[in-house]
Amino acid sequence: METDDKHGCLKSSIKAVYERHKGSHGYRRITAELRQSDQAVNRKTVQRLMNGLCLKSLVRPKKYRSYRGGSNSSPNVLDRPFDAARPNEKWVTDVTEFSVRGARLYLSPVMDLYNGEIVTLEIQERPLYSLVQNMLKKAGVTDAVITGDPEQVRLADRIILPGVGHFDYGMRKLRESPAYDELHRKALEEKVPVLGICLGAQLLTNRSEEGREPGLGWIDAETVRFEVDRLAERLPIPHMGWSEVDYAPHPLFEGMHAEPRFYFVHSYYLKPRRDEDKLCMASYGHPFAAGIQHENIMGVQFHPEKSHKFGLRLLENFVRL
Repeated sequence: METDDKHGCLKSSIKAVYERHKGSHGYRRITAELRQSDQAVNRKTVQRLMNGLCLKSLVRPKKYRSYRGGSNSSPNVLDRPFDAARPNEKWVTDVTEFSVRGARLYLSPVMDLYNGEIVTLEIQERPLYSLVQNMLKKAGVTDAVITGDPEQVRLADRIILPGVGHFDYGMRKLRESPAYDELHRKALEEKVPVLGICLGAQLLTNRSEEGREPGLGWIDAETVRFEVDRLAERLPIPHMGWSEVDYAPHPLFEGMHAEPRFYFVHSYYLKPRRDEDKLCMASYGHPFAAGIQHENIMGVQFHPEKSHKFGLRLLENFVRL
């Protein structure tokens, strides 16, 4: 009984969140929402209390099922010759997302069309800068470096600011970097092209609802959380997967057909104050800015390094700026 009394207020908060979302939230999402309202709660405690209250998410996780396909080949409507007369004449690649014990993995094989042999493959669990670097190499950039050295930054003619994780942590690590002042000078005085990716794009803004640290403020924008009330029922956060992007005329999207597809993983999005700073738009329950830009500084919420030919083309365009 003492435990019940001790957690009485927490039980009321749990019930309120559960009822507000009509039973669609499990203990993990309820814990996250309580923490966002400045309640220091333990996930296991929330799980135990929900079990005691007989509160369970009404949305059951779907079992992973891979696409089995059919036995018939699709017509080659583009009239591209997919056969090869000799080894190493034509290679093809793709990225396949699959699940292993509930974890998402990404397999990217390269196949020789001559005999179907797998030339090489790569498996990743998450988008890291090494993936950006690999894509840049494919785009013809062989001298890209990962660095926090001020001298290396001083010599750079283009800068990519990647990142995944929490806004405050990213800003603190950036300010602690010895290259922080030189990064400011390159971007704001020398005006070299700068591209922020995912968290790197959010750091370009003034602030984020995810934390309390001020952002770089290089673009007059804010980073805000998806508006749950505007999302379709049971549409999960984070937004994870492929989405089409509608872009304004800009050299970064040169040579792309209408509405290219990019890969997103995010719970917060970019919200510029001026419409002219919107680089591209996407939609997840409601329209949002998937990219922002001001003068030499650009940021995209999606991951070009995970977006196949569209991401490769975007990085190729960036290195030509």
